[in-house]
Amino acid sequence: MDSLCLIFDETPSDPKDVRVGDYIKAEVNGSAFTAKVTDMTTVKNGKHGAAKTSLESKLLKTGATHKLTYTSNDMVVLCRPTKLTLPPIIDIYTDKKSGVTMINFINADGSDVELKLDEIMSAENIKKICEEFKKNESEKKELILKFKAFSDIWLFDGINNASTSS
Repeated sequence: MDSLCLIFDETPSDPKDVRVGDYIKAEVNGSAFTAKVTDMTTVKNGKHGAAKTSLESKLLKTGATHKLTYTSNDMVVLCRPTKLTLPPIIDIYTDKKSGVTMINFINADGSDVELKLDEIMSAENIKKICEEFKKNESEKKELILKFKAFSDIWLFDGINNASTSS
């Protein structure tokens, strides 16, 4: 099985340049996770020291809230999603041994690609995809999945019927 080669845009940035709705890398227990900024507070220089930016974000993989305060000397890694549309899906199934949900499709170069959804998506997104496939069982091979892909997680961004999409 071949896999996909994706390039992810992760740029170190000044904390004051971050906006609500942006995606950042949040460090939790020594590991970096993609998170969506939900709230931001900025305090200017004053008698108590350097300017500070407090960011509150939601970890995409777990949904947990993450809060961190940055000084003007710190850098925040801004993440821009790679928009990805997969070719029509051949199959979606759960491996009986491992319990891992897999999707299978033929890549543009003709190679057979199998993705382990549990490694790249939240359980909530996997459930949405499986529900869509059940609704469209008779035309399963004609469904195209769209994602916003980050280095550590993919967000389900929609599903189209191949015969009606352009």
